[in-house]
Amino acid sequence: MNDVTMTGIILASCGALILGMAGLLQKMVVGRLDGIQKSIKDLTTTAQDHGEQLVRHETILELNGLTERRKFNRPSNGG
Repeated sequence: MNDVTMTGIILASCGALILGMAGLLQKMVVGRLDGIQKSIKDLTTTAQDHGEQLVRHETILELNGLTERRKFNRPSNGG
């Protein structure tokens, strides 16, 4: 083989190696992004759940407060 053929083979091999490494890097980045996206989704779901629980607790406290106010605002029997 002459030098030009060998140089071509070496350049093609290096190009294939670079493309392979770029593909692996892309898979790693996409995998990380998918993981980050899932984490954000989980955190959002958790925040929504906590928000709903907070609303329920506030409602319960509000109802308890209304019950307490009714106890204290009852008219006395004696007038």
